[in-house]
Amino acid sequence: MGGIYLRTQPRTVSVRPVGRLLPWRDAKSEHKDIMRAREFLKENTMSTKDMINYLRTHHDPNLHQDYLNHLNTFSKFELKNIPVNSIKTELSGLDKEKVEKYKQMDFSKAPPIVMGDGYILDGYHRATVAKALGIPTIKAYVGVKGI
Repeated sequence: MGGIYLRTQPRTVSVRPVGRLLPWRDAKSEHKDIMRAREFLKENTMSTKDMINYLRTHHDPNLHQDYLNHLNTFSKFELKNIPVNSIKTELSGLDKEKVEKYKQMDFSKAPPIVMGDGYILDGYHRATVAKALGIPTIKAYVGVKGI
């Protein structure tokens, strides 16, 4: 215990503490996970269950029950380009430091915001910054009811 175990492969070096029971992860498997995540975001339609898992992974693992109940009113979420000026971004208490940080972000690589019934469910900071920078459209997963 307490030592370091080095494992080298062509173009990769991985380090982990000796004696840990964590599964071995090399750069190749981490790359596959990243590629799967990118493909996940490229999909045009996402089930409500997948959306909840996405939000738990990238937003908050402990989503409030009221939030979950609202998400479950949608049958699916479709990826669309939404005109930024049509989004209601008036929300008091936004983290001003986060807004300033997001102004430096490449919006072409930003994760889509999530909307339902015309309201932002995830992505207030990104939508606020897009509006402030005059970006005309933003990618959004939009909740669809019925179907």
